[in-house]
Amino acid sequence: MKQAHTITLMAMAALVLVGCEPNCTNDGLPGAWQQDFDFEYGSGTSILQTQDGGYLIVGGGGSPHGPMSPELVKTDSAGQEIWSSFSSTPIFPESAAEMDDGSFVLVGFSKGQGNMVRLDADGTVIWTRLLGESGQPLPLPSRLVSTSDGNLAAVSQGHFSLENRITVVKFDAEAATVWTSAMEVAANDFVRGLVPTEDGGVTLLTDTFMRRLDGDGATVWNFTLPPDLAGSEHLVATNDDGVVVLGDDRVARFDVDGNELWNKAFASETGKEPIDISGTPDGGFVVGSSTYSYAENSFYFPRSSWYCQNMVLTKLNRAGNVESEREFSTDSINFLVDLVPTSDGGYIILGSRGRSFFSSYGYMFLMKVDGEE
Repeated sequence: MKQAHTITLMAMAALVLVGCEPNCTNDGLPGAWQQDFDFEYGSGTSILQTQDGGYLIVGGGGSPHGPMSPELVKTDSAGQEIWSSFSSTPIFPESAAEMDDGSFVLVGFSKGQGNMVRLDADGTVIWTRLLGESGQPLPLPSRLVSTSDGNLAAVSQGHFSLENRITVVKFDAEAATVWTSAMEVAANDFVRGLVPTEDGGVTLLTDTFMRRLDGDGATVWNFTLPPDLAGSEHLVATNDDGVVVLGDDRVARFDVDGNELWNKAFASETGKEPIDISGTPDGGFVVGSSTYSYAENSFYFPRSSWYCQNMVLTKLNRAGNVESEREFSTDSINFLVDLVPTSDGGYIILGSRGRSFFSSYGYMFLMKVDGEE
């Protein structure tokens, strides 16, 4: 009897795993094109449009279910792979930037130590650097940006004994340190964003404050986030050298001097989760979100146990008012990872599609979305 009971449970589990995937609606993707990449490329972490009109994907750097993934994937303007690259010392990549000469710089970490890798336009490694000085390493660089004066800036959050320290470092094109700005923060205060400013500096966003540093690393202003913006995870520069902060249900704009211009509710239906925000050529913004809808074919579990995850693009004008919204429904579980505007007025989406309902690991994909007419 016990053996029969065990077999019955195994059979039920097999039905659930194989035959009870959510029946998601597929409305079709209105994008100009979509390009899928197999699992070996990981899920990706960010994307940027390159000077030649193509795209650079910062890869996963590794997987719990397979071999190391390429750290960078370079595609043409249609999303077709041109090359993928590993550095000589494989790292878990976090962010990348393109230099004026078309080369690329990547930051990440390996064995608790921050690393910077520079590659030429064809993906060949030029050099690899350990970040930080002896006895004061830059352990976990999480953001890298090109500054307006042709240099680079990265931000790092310490770990273990240094977990309450955030460090912003400016580097030249050969990874030599120009200046360092370290700040002590609360244990639950984490880096959320870093954007360049027009004077060669950067603006930093954490869970509790924003700080602008000039081109020499001096603090220009510091702004403590009010309760309705605390914990915001998204920061984007505006075309007038200010910034916009996006939280779970609020969006706020600040001018170049750190003055709050407006702070508005980000109206959304239940279940919509903002993932990223980018500026648009008209001075407005686009917010990329994920939303959930429930499937109808659950037999073994309540309806609320099954869901389809779709992607939403919300266009905001300069004043933060919603102009339009588009939802993309597919027959898969889709995770929006990164969103950037493209030079033709459209958008490129980096996403991850689960192989099955029970796993977020699966295909990485690019989707080019046309701008609204």
